[in-house]
Amino acid sequence: NGIYYFSNGSTHTGGWKNSKRHGPGVTKELDGTLVEANYKNGYPDGKIKITMTNDWIVVFDLTLTDESKKLYDKEMMESNAQLLVNLIDGEISAITPEFIAKGNVKNGQRNGKGDVRWRDGSSYKGDFLNDMAHGKGVKVETDGGRYKGNFITDKRNSFGIQDYASGDRYRGEWKNDL
Repeated sequence: NGIYYFSNGSTHTGGWKNSKRHGPGVTKELDGTLVEANYKNGYPDGKIKITMTNDWIVVFDLTLTDESKKLYDKEMMESNAQLLVNLIDGEISAITPEFIAKGNVKNGQRNGKGDVRWRDGSSYKGDFLNDMAHGKGVKVETDGGRYKGNFITDKRNSFGIQDYASGDRYRGEWKNDL
């Protein structure tokens, strides 16, 4: 066990083996971001928790492929939080001042099934493509309105049902949110 001091002021505290991070460790980046992970032969492996200075907390499991290990070796210096987020390919949960999210991520963006609940009371649960509602989903608006149907690039498209806060309902076709 020991502390490694990077030249930019970042530190890594944890286990080491053969001059590589090994076992549980915490990297404190220059901006105060904390990366808690278990390392195997220098690479993060398994559950990773990133606590950012903007109050974001991101938790995910990560197993690096040979290709992503090469990228990690090339890009990882004193900091690695953003690089790790970009390497996520699987389930993630995040808590931020604006929202709480769970779902699938690929290349650092929500892709596949997901569930996001914003602090203002709105939410979206359904399919994502490149961080946008895309496919089937349910969106609850801040006024209590609710849409269930199809989305294309964050907009209501194709068939869907909109229940308005007033009690009115529209059931039918949508195009570009209209």
